[in-house]
Amino acid sequence: MMKVLGLGGSSRRSRVLVLLGVVLLGISWVLAQWPPTHRAKSAAEIESVSTGLNILISGLLPWLVQWLGLGTLSFAVAGNFPTVKRRFVAFAIIMPLLVGLGWWIGLEVMFWRSDPLEAATKLVSLSIREQLDGESIFESMLFHTLGPLVCPLLLHGPFSLRGWTFMWTGLSTALVMAYWTWGAHWLELESIWSVRVTRKQLRRSIALILLYMVPVLLRAILRVAAVLSSP
Repeated sequence: MMKVLGLGGSSRRSRVLVLLGVVLLGISWVLAQWPPTHRAKSAAEIESVSTGLNILISGLLPWLVQWLGLGTLSFAVAGNFPTVKRRFVAFAIIMPLLVGLGWWIGLEVMFWRSDPLEAATKLVSLSIREQLDGESIFESMLFHTLGPLVCPLLLHGPFSLRGWTFMWTGLSTALVMAYWTWGAHWLELESIWSVRVTRKQLRRSIALILLYMVPVLLRAILRVAAVLSSP
């Protein structure tokens, strides 16, 4: 494991961070596969089940632990590359957290007071309104902007991390972390909060943001294709 991560001659601190990151990913996987969600035992109990609470338990909680594990591994790997500035790694770790929290909070706003039947009705209604271009700005931002940015490899945000979704969300988060770490170096920043920005850095910043938004563009292309192909 250490050699795969480039930590063959790493310090004891890096080894501890790797071990901690792997443990956190293991805990996240267990939480994702066997979430203690509330399930209705009979049809009469369906209304007492909160979809929003179940999303918190089976989605947000394992996602946060997964993010923390990947962030810990990122710090461990970065410690073996003197040219990689720790503050840039911290920035790259925080970026997917901010976008991810926007996604999960948005889901809670939509489904917190919904039981499973109401949640299913909302999703069906959303799908129909998407075809008719009748979505609200909130729904469009949530499902067609934040969702693809949270999980660019799937082009949509997760509701839970069960099954293969755990792997795809983990790879997506790791990809975004690596992307912003590379981006900070590519911009040749001395500090993330630097006031002075050269024209070269400004041009590269625009290119970096546009490249980051590629999943959103691909999602939009798929939406247009679906509308054009519908009868």
